[in-house]
Amino acid sequence: GWKELLQEENRVLLDVRNPDEVSAKPVPAALTIPVPMTRDAEECLVAAAAQLPADKNAPILVFCAVGGRSARAAKCLRTMGFGNVKNAGGRDEVVACLRP
Repeated sequence: GWKELLQEENRVLLDVRNPDEVSAKPVPAALTIPVPMTRDAEECLVAAAAQLPADKNAPILVFCAVGGRSARAAKCLRTMGFGNVKNAGGRDEVVACLRP
């Protein structure tokens, strides 16, 4: 599951929540690329491709507020050729697992 990937050194935490959600409950270690429910996930991720890892096998853990947007984004990343993508679901669970 995704919790094992969380421990990997080169893993990328990808936060796809909206900017207002990120500022209300930030996750400092995360890369933020908003993928609103009203927009196409691929459009958002392709536009921000330069921020994504160059290594297509780098572990990427995608999360949002509850899990819907992150599921769409994770599927899209796999379509874009990323081979090690997991949907971590909601932000609160990810943060709980980040704490030592």
